[in-house]
Amino acid sequence: MSKNFKYQMWAGLGGSMILFCMPLGIYTCLQGMKLQRRLKIGDYEEVEKCVSRIKISWGVVIAFYVLLIILAATGAFD
Repeated sequence: MSKNFKYQMWAGLGGSMILFCMPLGIYTCLQGMKLQRRLKIGDYEEVEKCVSRIKISWGVVIAFYVLLIILAATGAFD
């Protein structure tokens, strides 16, 4: 791989992490506010759905980080 391509790959990965993680924080915040409203109402079925949505979204992000770590360890970015 050329040096220029490697630097572009790192820049692209950094940009994607910003774009990927900022919406996750916003989504988690919105689900948390929805969760609080549902707890006040007593709609526990919807509370469980909100919790599962938050867990799934964080699981996707963690899987993305693990993939990046594996690729970095195997030398894909060298």
